[in-house]
Amino acid sequence: MTRPSRSTPALPGASSRTQPAVTSGAHDFLIHVAVPEVDSVYAFVIDRLTERRELADAQTTMVYEHVQSRSIEPSGPAPGRSTSGR
Repeated sequence: MTRPSRSTPALPGASSRTQPAVTSGAHDFLIHVAVPEVDSVYAFVIDRLTERRELADAQTTMVYEHVQSRSIEPSGPAPGRSTSGR
């Protein structure tokens, strides 16, 4: 098996970035791509990734909104506690 290079092809557009990661499981690599528009992801996959000879397949998943909360809210009553109010 050929080990891919550590470099990730550059994305079109100055405001875009990539973060590659080696993973376990069904997918060997994950590339986190942040771009201003969906067309930039398409261009990156088709024009840059698919020309790599070590790449057999590419799959994309979109995140349309990243919502973060600084607090953790309880998911329900604490174990062993009654919800009847007694």
